Amino acid sequence: MYHSLIMSRFSALDRMLKEILEGILGKLTLQILEYRFQKISGKQMAESLLTNPSEFCQIMEQVFGESSDFILEILFRDLFKRLDLLDADPREFIFLIRSGKIDKARNILSKLIEVLRV
Repeated sequence: MYHSLIMSRFSALDRMLKEILEGILGKLTLQILEYRFQKISGKQMAESLLTNPSEFCQIMEQVFGESSDFILEILFRDLFKRLDLLDADPREFIFLIRSGKIDKARNILSKLIEVLRV
């Protein structure tokens, strides 16, 4: 039961990430990004974000270069807004990940998973 709940939330997060990124990047660029995540990490984007947030940001940087932080900020702002995590700051979240403060970033990710509605 617990495993199926986690998998449902994981799938919901994956769909939400793709929906937001498609709105930002367009369908073709999203498909290219999904391919790069699979090729580089062997994971879907949601799995990469949840299991290794640093890897998620690094792949985004490899694909988008200097524009990655801007794209990540829009992505996380929209994601936090959709999930009513209004106290979560996208810039701070990115900073925590990039500066290696993964435990603090995981606190935000835990809140995100808790409020995900499936």
